[in-house]
Parts: sequence; C-alpha cells; structure tokens
Amino acid sequence: MEFTTRYVLPIGAGRENPLTIYRTRRGMRLSPPQGGSVWNPLESGKTVIGARYFYRYRDLQEVDQEDKITANTNGIEIWLDYDNTDFLPNPTFGSRQKLTLIRDFGWFDSANSWTNLQLDLSKYFDLGTSSWFRQQVLALDFWTSNTPTWDYDPRTGYTNHRPPPGFGSELGGYDRMRGYPLGRFHDKAAVYYGAELRLTPVINGLDKIPLIRFFEIDWWQVVGFAEMGRVAPDWDSDLLFKDLKWDVGLSFRIMTFRQPIRLDWAISDEDWSIWAMYDQPYSR
Repeated sequence: MEFTTRYVLPIGAGRENPLTIYRTRRGMRLSPPQGGSVWNPLESGKTVIGARYFYRYRDLQEVDQEDKITANTNGIEIWLDYDNTDFLPNPTFGSRQKLTLIRDFGWFDSANSWTNLQLDLSKYFDLGTSSWFRQQVLALDFWTSNTPTWDYDPRTGYTNHRPPPGFGSELGGYDRMRGYPLGRFHDKAAVYYGAELRLTPVINGLDKIPLIRFFEIDWWQVVGFAEMGRVAPDWDSDLLFKDLKWDVGLSFRIMTFRQPIRLDWAISDEDWSIWAMYDQPYSR
C-alpha cells in the first residue's frame, strides 16, 4: 500500500508549464524541449519535490517451522528530482539528478527503524540520425545508496536497523544489474554504473502487422547495454571501484499507447535473465 504526492517547483520549465504536455509524431517529441540545453534549475528543466507513504507486510516462514520472521515496514520516502531532459519518457539529450531519503520510524508494526539515502545521476548524449536510424542515443547512469542506520553486532551476529528485502542498497532485477535475480545483492551500501546504446530504426513495420497494429506502436528500439555494480558493508572509496560485478545484454523496446515497454535479456558471470518491464530504465 502506498500514497504518493508531488509538487512541481515554480522555477525553470515548471514556472509556466507545471503539467508538461508533449506533442509527438510517431513517438518522437515535436514540442519544444523542457530542458537539456543548459544546466540551470532556475532556467531549464523541471524540479519536483515528491513524497510517498509506503506500507509493506511480509511473512518469511520456513517449511515445518512455527517461528515467523516478519519483514513489515512502513514509512516515508522523500525525493528531490531535477529532470533536465528534453523528453523524459524517451530522452534524446539532457540529464537528470534525483536525491532520495527513505525513513521507517519503527512505528506501528514495523520490524525496526531504518534510514536509507540514494543518489541517481543520468546523462543522455544525442548521436544524431542516419539512413537507418532516426534516433541514436547514448544513455549513462550512476546510482549509489547508503544506509547510515545499519548496525551489525558482532557479539550476536545480528544486524539491526536494516531495510527489509525490496528496500535500501539492493542490486539485481529489472532496473539495475539485470543479469542477476531480483534483490540478488543487499548490504549497507551499493554502487551502480550503467550504459545503454539506444537505436530507433527509421522503418517501423510493426504498425502494419494486422495482429498487433491495434496496439498503436509508434516505434521500436534495439538496445545494447552493460552494467557494473556491487554492495558492501561500508560506503567508501573501495565500493566505487573494487570487485565490481558485471553483466551485458540486449533489449527490444516499443512505444505503445504512449508508453515504452521493454524486454531485456542479460547475461552475467552467474546466470542469465529475461525481464519484461515498462519505462526506460533510467527514467523510472
């Protein structure tokens, strides 16, 4: 269960147009870009303050055992999001920065209290067009997370004030480290590096196939991507560069009903995975 609210600051593109409405043709932006030409929140892009109340209830019970381990959590997530891209659903150029604070105060039936901080930075480079592709974009992303309340007690072997599964410094799944299972890595701190080459062909063709033309497919993309990252018991310089896990993959994406949909295939040193998800990875 969750409740979300957002407030667009009256600066930059949000001063005159807080509810951005784009005109598109074949899934590409026709309206003037809301940002990307300069980096200045007062003049370009849209800055949003958001808050989300969340509640999760989960029982972790092993077979033939009566004891239950609860992973209940409820709290608030607050973020500051500066979107300085030209068109966030499918950016061609610009950047985005997002700072997030997540706090469970330990109220009600929460398993314990915890705090997590996250920073997400993405950058998009327009590589122009060609006779084959009407959009060529290099997308880069850096994400890091730290849980300052994480407290490991060596005497008991237990860790207190840590986020439950699905929260905090976690890697693996459909957005970060797609070559690994969901939540494969979880610790106090994490770092992630991602790169994608997104190619949108000039020819669509899918909008002419009788069985699927009713899905209003505006374009399709072929994407190659590579990712690196790791989790660690501390946020320090070693986290950024040492013993990084990796994966590489290919993705097939379509814009249908004004919504990007993707099917990602990734391979890592452990296994391979296939993920189906909506939205571009760095735009969620």
